[in-house]
Amino acid sequence: MFFHSVAFEDIIGRGNQLCHDDVISTFRSESAARVVLMMISSSCYYISSKARSMLCEVLNPNGERYLKQLLYTLKSPSYGVNLGMPNLVHIVISLIGLTCFLALPHYQGFIVESSKTLLSYMMGRSSASFCIPRSNYALHLKSNLPGRACCFFHPEEWEGKDVILFHNLWGLSVSIHHSGSKSKCSIMAGLQTENVRTELVNKLLEICKDSSNCGARWFALYILTYFSYFGFPSELGVKIGKALNHEDNADIELILADGTSFCVHGVLLMVRCPSLLPPEQLFDGRTIDDSSSAANDSDNWRRKFRKEIRLSSHVNRLELEKLLEYVYSGYVQVEEDSVKKLKILARRCGLHHLSGLLSRRIPEWATEIPSFDLKPALRQGRHTFWDIILESKASELSWTCSICSLSVPHMHVHRIILWASCDYLQALLQSGMQESQSQILKVPVSWEALVKLVSWFYSSELPEPPSGCLWSNMGTKEKLHQLELYVELSWLADFWLLEYVQEACFRIVDNGLCSTRHLSVRILQMAANLSQWKLAEAAANHVAPSYRQLRQSGELDELDETLIEMVRVASVRLSQSRGE
Repeated sequence: MFFHSVAFEDIIGRGNQLCHDDVISTFRSESAARVVLMMISSSCYYISSKARSMLCEVLNPNGERYLKQLLYTLKSPSYGVNLGMPNLVHIVISLIGLTCFLALPHYQGFIVESSKTLLSYMMGRSSASFCIPRSNYALHLKSNLPGRACCFFHPEEWEGKDVILFHNLWGLSVSIHHSGSKSKCSIMAGLQTENVRTELVNKLLEICKDSSNCGARWFALYILTYFSYFGFPSELGVKIGKALNHEDNADIELILADGTSFCVHGVLLMVRCPSLLPPEQLFDGRTIDDSSSAANDSDNWRRKFRKEIRLSSHVNRLELEKLLEYVYSGYVQVEEDSVKKLKILARRCGLHHLSGLLSRRIPEWATEIPSFDLKPALRQGRHTFWDIILESKASELSWTCSICSLSVPHMHVHRIILWASCDYLQALLQSGMQESQSQILKVPVSWEALVKLVSWFYSSELPEPPSGCLWSNMGTKEKLHQLELYVELSWLADFWLLEYVQEACFRIVDNGLCSTRHLSVRILQMAANLSQWKLAEAAANHVAPSYRQLRQSGELDELDETLIEMVRVASVRLSQSRGE
């Protein structure tokens, strides 16, 4: 530790001279500074305290001068213009150095100035120009092996694709975390201008949505907790959040001691907060509280459709409302006077992520982002809450179901998730027509396409076909079958107004045809039959380089004249772009 502290002092002391070092020396300096930051930020108290103590001892004579030098570097306008690699790495080293200083008690007097500097630097920099991953200069992350390991998964560095943003946010998080209440007030006072506050919050929320910056997302969220935001916004969370006040498909009623009630959806509690559900043997009854037998007829009619769960008198209406908002959407805004009570409720309900955020614990290295994934609801378990069946097109598959007697391929799913995920299904399910009351909804696609679609409903992620060696070693027939599934899904997505699914299908088919051009004619024909003209155009572009040969061999004869003309036009366009 002492050796690393001395090396850190030497690196920070050299300041702007680092820009004149060669790439290898610059990288070594960054690595050494990074090691010190990792040690003082360690979750192990012994390592962290020992590293801070030694670093304070080494920096003692010149520490304040070094710190002022770091602040001057980050305030310098030249570092917003000069984009050379040595300068970029120097910025990273400066941010790491400043973060280390801010974690040391001896330099707490510089927290307010440092926070303002880091905020100004983050808000003023051009993210497009400075967006570099650490692998761009970290030599050990570059592979010198010949060829490529196409099936080997290379996990992203926790720093993500923008290492400067990552360390900027880390430094700002450390400054806020280690500041006293007086310093926090001074930092927040500088953000009280509505425009500044709104711009910062919007920027941090955008960072929280960027899946390519895991670490930056955590530190952005940590800062957002001081603006009353808790949790990660997600596409699926936004959709499901709309269902919170939608009572039509609610099957559970949470009743507070004062009689206030919330109608909720069992499937969402099962996946997101199972502690709110009662034991299985109690849940089979009409109501959890048998003392309500004297209720009037309207209450009995309501219980026929909903299970009642009476909550403890310690549960407050406002805190339960905020808890349910987090369960449904994955994030919530909470005023400061409600944070403590909500934290207690979240801990008792087993929502450890929310409890940790409300405690404002600074993120630990390599902490994973909690996913908003409802696919576990499709498995059989303690409760299922299935209330509708999606039936695929008839096929030759031999089918038996352990839940029902249907002999055709189908999936047991949940109305509320269909309602929230698809505008077309939302309109259908609340239309009052015969289909809205039916327990079976026929979906005009194959079983495999239906499985992919349902996966998207429950996760907002469309499963993709195999890639790399798995795709290369797949037979032609199987490749064609895989691509046809996405053409089929694209057609349904067009009909059901699922724009994202349609775009994803287009990307998958287009990428697949890049390596299987010989299948383009078949895909062109299928896309045209389903009126998927954007896909047909893409397939025609893949056929275009071989237009003359295919025309002469008669392989295009199976297409009608309109499609042949589409390929011819694509071929002419290609020739013109090549200057032929």
